[in-house]
Amino acid sequence: MTLLSLPLALIVLTGFGVLLFKVSGRLSAGAVYEEQKREAYFCGEKAPASSSRPSGGKLHPEYRRFFATAFLFTIMEAGALLLGTIPKGHGPWLSLAFAGLMLLSLGVILVEVFQE
Repeated sequence: MTLLSLPLALIVLTGFGVLLFKVSGRLSAGAVYEEQKREAYFCGEKAPASSSRPSGGKLHPEYRRFFATAFLFTIMEAGALLLGTIPKGHGPWLSLAFAGLMLLSLGVILVEVFQE
C-alpha cells in the first residue's frame, strides 16, 4: 500500500482540484465583455495611439532602461550572495574586489540608461 500512496494521493487531489474548479466556475459571475477592455492602458491613463506609426497605432513601450536596472539589481544580488558566502580568513581583498565590481557595473548601467 505504501507504493500506491503517492500516486493515489495525486489522483485524489487532482480530482478534488478539478471538482473545485468546476464548482467555483458555476458560482462565479459571468464575464462582461466591453470595448474598453481591448484598448491600450497604462499608468492610469489611456495610451496614446497614433495611426501614423508604422505599427498601426499599437503601443511599443521602451524597456531598455528597465532591463538595465534589472541587470544592475541582478549583479548586486549575486555579489551580495557571493560576499555573504565567503569563508573567513580570506582578508579584505575579496570585499574590495566586490566593491570595485559593483562600482564598475553601476557606471556601465548609468551610461547605458542615460545614453540617448
